[in-house]
Amino acid sequence: MATFGSQAGVGSAVATAELEDGAVTDAKVSATAAIARSKLDSVAASGANSDITSLSGLTTPLSVAQGGIGAATLGDAGVLVGNGTGAVQATAAGTAGQVLTSNGAGVDPTFQAVSAATVVTLIPKPVCGEAETPGQPASGANTEMWLGQIIVPFKIVVNKISFRTGTTSPTSGTWDLTIYSEDGQTQKIAVTTGTVDTADTIYTTAVAGVTLEAGIYYIGINANGTATADLLTWTNTLKPFSTAAGLTGDVASEPVLVGIITITAGTPPATITPGSITDTASRTLIIRLDN
Repeated sequence: MATFGSQAGVGSAVATAELEDGAVTDAKVSATAAIARSKLDSVAASGANSDITSLSGLTTPLSVAQGGIGAATLGDAGVLVGNGTGAVQATAAGTAGQVLTSNGAGVDPTFQAVSAATVVTLIPKPVCGEAETPGQPASGANTEMWLGQIIVPFKIVVNKISFRTGTTSPTSGTWDLTIYSEDGQTQKIAVTTGTVDTADTIYTTAVAGVTLEAGIYYIGINANGTATADLLTWTNTLKPFSTAAGLTGDVASEPVLVGIITITAGTPPATITPGSITDTASRTLIIRLDN
C-alpha cells in the first residue's frame, strides 16, 4: 500500500488516502492541479488574454492560419507578398529608379526599370524653329556639318531615316546623316545616303535597328564630294532665336543648339563639342524616323 498526497506549494495540505501500489486516481490528479492553478496569480488562461507583453520563448514562427507570417526572417528592403496559406514572402530589393511591377496573375511582382512608351514613326521637332524652309546645308562644302538639336519624345527603334529635297535641282552626290547624343560624345546613328539628284523628292536611308531613347539629340548633315542640294529644314531666325543675341547660341558657357562645325572633308566626327558649334546657321534638317 502507498499513501498519496500533495501540497500546492503554499502550505495547504491535501487529503491523503491509501492506494494500491502504482495506482493514481484521475480525481486525485485533477484536484491537485486545480488547487495549484488557484494559487498562481496572473496566469494566461484559455480564450482571450490581455496581459501578454512578450513571447521571447516562442521559437517557431506562427503560421498564417495562426495570425503570423510563417517566416522567421524577411529580406531587407523587400516588399511583403501574400502566399495564400503559405508563409508570407518578401520580394528582392529594387535599385534606384525601379518600380514594383506586376508579372501577371499568380506570379510575384518584382522591381523593374520603368518601361518607356515606344513608337514606330516619328518626325522629331527641333528645340526651336519653324518648318518647310529650303536651305542648302553647308553651302555644299564637304568640310562643314550643319547641326541642330531635336527632341525625341518617345523611344523608337530606327530602321529608316528620311528627308526631302526642295525645288532646286541638286548636284548629284551623297550625304552623311549623323545623330549624336545631347552631350555630343556618342554617335547614335551614322549613315550615308544613296545618290541625291532630284528636286522635290523624299530620300530614305536604311539604319541598322538603332534604339533612340526619349531625349534630346543633335542631327548633323554634311555633303560628300561636290554634292549640293536644297533640303527642307527647320529655321529659327526670329527673336529670341536669331543668331544675334539668340537663346539658341548666345548664352555664355552653355551649349549651342544649332549651327555649323568644321570637319575633315566628307568625314563626320566621332564626337562633337556642343559649346564649340558656330552659331551662324539657323537651320536644322527635317527628318522622319521609322521602325
